Amino acid sequence: MGIVTGYLAQLVNNGIKLLNGGTAVSSSNPLPILSRNMSDWVGEHGGLSVIPLVTSPAVASKYGAMQIWNPVGSGKIYQIAVVSVWSTGTNTFQLAKTNTQLANDTSVTVENTISGVANASAAKVYTEGLTARSTTGIISPQVIVTATATTGTSVRAFITPMIKPNNGLNIEIATLNLAFNAHIVIFEYDDITT
Repeated sequence: MGIVTGYLAQLVNNGIKLLNGGTAVSSSNPLPILSRNMSDWVGEHGGLSVIPLVTSPAVASKYGAMQIWNPVGSGKIYQIAVVSVWSTGTNTFQLAKTNTQLANDTSVTVENTISGVANASAAKVYTEGLTARSTTGIISPQVIVTATATTGTSVRAFITPMIKPNNGLNIEIATLNLAFNAHIVIFEYDDITT
């Protein structure tokens, strides 16, 4: 115990000495600061991806659902920037995070738009007719959308959902047997945690 106490006393009395280039850090020898533009960082570590027009088809006696899915091994974390939806008339939508992949692969190519990055994203888009809407993981409940044109209305609430690999974000309509459309924009970041 005496040795540990001695080291602690030295640390408290002498402090921690930071060095920059072998010289103590001071006002005349500060630690370096890396000034980076966020768009440069996103361009090097992921990008901005656009999911073009996708339709969740009407399914008899089912709730339409569309899903942005981050596949296992993608090496990315997705941040949902825009979810713009529209359908016929006024309808209610919700967003729900999930770790259950929907059944129908839309085969939509998710386009990565940052130059210098591969053009195709690993993100996938699925649809399915649900017997019941999600009751857990809801992050944007009951958003009323009156849009019927391709500009749509945003259903992404104040929360910006992040999707890790093997997880997804469902967009679910509250009306049975009704198709809906969506445009989605996501940011992609390198996944340094998995």
